[in-house]
Amino acid sequence: MDTEQKPPLLNTPDSNDDLGPHLHEDWKLYAFILVFGPIAWLLVEYVYRQFGVEAGWAVGVMAALYAAQTVMLVPAFTGRVVVNNLTGTRRGIGNGWQFILPPPFETVDVESDTDIQTLGHSFKTILETGRKKDDKQGGETEREEDKEKYEPVELTIGVTDTPSVAYLDRFRMIQKKEDRQKEVDKYITSFLTSIQSEYENRADVMGKVGLIATQIRDYIKQDFLDKGLSLDHFFGLDITNISVDVELPEELKKAGIEREAVNQRNMAQTAKTRNQEERARDLVNAATDKSLLFKEALQFVMMADGSNIKKEIQEKKFDIGVTTLNTIMAALEKVRPVSPWNPESLHTLKEIIKEVGNVIKKDE
Repeated sequence: MDTEQKPPLLNTPDSNDDLGPHLHEDWKLYAFILVFGPIAWLLVEYVYRQFGVEAGWAVGVMAALYAAQTVMLVPAFTGRVVVNNLTGTRRGIGNGWQFILPPPFETVDVESDTDIQTLGHSFKTILETGRKKDDKQGGETEREEDKEKYEPVELTIGVTDTPSVAYLDRFRMIQKKEDRQKEVDKYITSFLTSIQSEYENRADVMGKVGLIATQIRDYIKQDFLDKGLSLDHFFGLDITNISVDVELPEELKKAGIEREAVNQRNMAQTAKTRNQEERARDLVNAATDKSLLFKEALQFVMMADGSNIKKEIQEKKFDIGVTTLNTIMAALEKVRPVSPWNPESLHTLKEIIKEVGNVIKKDE
């Protein structure tokens, strides 16, 4: 019997089950212990000598409670902002056990709880492909003859991001995620406008969507904004994925739908024709005297399926018996090897026509 294997609990930075390695490796914690420990011990000893055992114990308990404020547990999938009251700087801390300096040195912004979860959104933009850079002017050409080469290509850009713990204070500068997304989209759109001259037309863009996504990813990781921050860190994000899709114009979508409909109709008609041919062959094989032609059998099948065949053809096919058809076919066989330009063959043809006419009169 297969049993589900559960992974062991690990003391990782994402785990709240124990003091994570990130707390053990925090040098500020050890520095605090080295400084605060001796000071607290000397203070307790001094109070004990001056005021007695009860006062010494009281000071020791207060020192322990004060030191306990240096370690805090942040809930899973959340982050908080810590404010340094001396310098005014702000920093983010992630979930798990975290170390902060006790008051009045550092305090936690009580309104800074932030969900740390992966989000995603998409937006549309237009690339005016076909624009060429003018080396003399250093920009894009605007001549009338060049405008005919412009081909607007609509792109759908997908952005996957997560609030950055390291830049959580910047993340909280814009409270509404919609406003933050609009700002990110604006910068990406501006970048795409700057590279649109590299692409000739829609086909060129469709063949290089992977390259465009790579260009955007490289762009958002460049340190060019305020304080040397990259685009994602400027807004307190870690953008983990960029996707690019080319949207087809409505005309092409309609043409594609119509083309698919035509293909489906053609496939249905082909299947119907094959079915009729098979049924016609069955009729020919079922005729004991082998007198029924495939063409005639196919017409019978088509009429049975309601095909639009002329009424006179239908009447003729059902009025003339098999004997008559055999006589006509036998008569025609006589003239097949004879050239119609031979006077003798013309005479033979006349005789055949008379013979066929006599047979038809007898049937009537």
